[in-house]
Amino acid sequence: MPNAGLKMSSDSVWNAKWISYSQHPADELGAFVFQKSFELSSRPRKLLVKVSADQRYRLYVNGKLVAMGPQRGDLHHWCYESIDIAKSLRRGSNLICAVVWNFDRYAPMAQHTARLGFVLEGERELSTPGDWRVAKLDHLSFDMLHSDVGPFYIDVGPGEIIDGSKLSTAWLEGEGDLDWRTPNEICEAVERGGPGGGTPWILVPATFPPQKYEVVQVDPEMRESEGTAFDFGELINAYPRSSIEGEEGAEVSITYAEAAFDEDGRKGNRNDLTGKKLWGYQDKVTLGKAPISYEPLWWRTFRYVEVKSSKPVSITCKEIAVTGYPYEEESHFSCDWAPASQLIDTSIRTAKLCAGETYFDCPYYEQLQYAGDTRIQALIGYFLSRDRRLQRNAIDQFSWSQMPDGLTQSRYPSRQAQVIPPFSLWWIMMLYDQWLYDEEPVAQHHLDQAHRVLGAWEKLADGDPDEYWCFADWLPQWEMGAPPG
Repeated sequence: MPNAGLKMSSDSVWNAKWISYSQHPADELGAFVFQKSFELSSRPRKLLVKVSADQRYRLYVNGKLVAMGPQRGDLHHWCYESIDIAKSLRRGSNLICAVVWNFDRYAPMAQHTARLGFVLEGERELSTPGDWRVAKLDHLSFDMLHSDVGPFYIDVGPGEIIDGSKLSTAWLEGEGDLDWRTPNEICEAVERGGPGGGTPWILVPATFPPQKYEVVQVDPEMRESEGTAFDFGELINAYPRSSIEGEEGAEVSITYAEAAFDEDGRKGNRNDLTGKKLWGYQDKVTLGKAPISYEPLWWRTFRYVEVKSSKPVSITCKEIAVTGYPYEEESHFSCDWAPASQLIDTSIRTAKLCAGETYFDCPYYEQLQYAGDTRIQALIGYFLSRDRRLQRNAIDQFSWSQMPDGLTQSRYPSRQAQVIPPFSLWWIMMLYDQWLYDEEPVAQHHLDQAHRVLGAWEKLADGDPDEYWCFADWLPQWEMGAPPG
């Protein structure tokens, strides 16, 4: 077989088709493995595939993780990644596995979704559906798990429920006893500009580099709490890797917290746990006979990780995979006044924590991109490095949210529309910032949209100011953050 490069159709309709687990919507909540085996007479120098999924995927080739995605967008701008998998291939038998999960209604508010779906296009008969097969990972389920309902809004997706007696990764090597079936064929895969109406996902190429997945060794401090708490010293966005062993049937809850709360719901000094409780979202594990190693599918934000168990167990967390946008810090600041340097360090660390596939407000509680916060984060990014992709992405995404009356939504992507008219003005300021700090010119259609925003504001000024939530900031004197008048 010739070692040719990927041969794609020049048309916007792919050769591949979207596939799923079954036709019935009730079957789509969960995590699934899509798998394809194939033979190679020799290892190619290059083999490109285009891949996407709803909601998220991890792609493995011969047991090695090669990609995660897709980059977050909406159904009219559903991203796919182009990946060269040649380095992970070998002569003889090869295996591609994609773990795809669908949180359904439990999904983060920022995560758009149509239904469970997976698509991969590549040469050598790799494209879906072909002879791909699919099975459900029955050791894993999802639910909205929180240790307590605290004084906060939190909407970053569900916790994971792990049945340790069924947990296995043998499928990575084509082994194990999963209940395989032929995938359900959904529809054609169509890129933007192609014929519409036959697919819920309008595909566009990803614009970002891969998110960080940097495995680091850690040695968290053990702290006293209602259970046992690991203290990592500072806030982290990461995939924690836990090893757990103990008596069969032990039920273990793992709570991820960014701070502790006193009985009045106040955080106070983040270092102090005395008389406080750790509140937050959770994962839960039920042990089988054998010890398990566990990493959640979606990353967690935490400083503290509290563990409680119905029976004695041993749990260690010596590794985490740190994630986030791959910021390159190209600017430097120095000052003789020590507090200024500390403030800069804290600010940069915060900016990095609040940057992923979009800007976040904030990584722990929401992972939503709000125009008011994003404008500040984008300005910091302009001075941190020469990379302008996050800023351009934010400008584009708010432009996608523009409504018929001319206003943009206050946060986007978001499955639930929220409109704060002043935030539409912050988006116009983001266009001005791009004009000042980006070599790429402001797009004409964005300028046209800005005029529509201003037209909507003129109508609001002449009409009922209470038509929308005119939030400005959370001051005690302003009811729900809206200034008088």
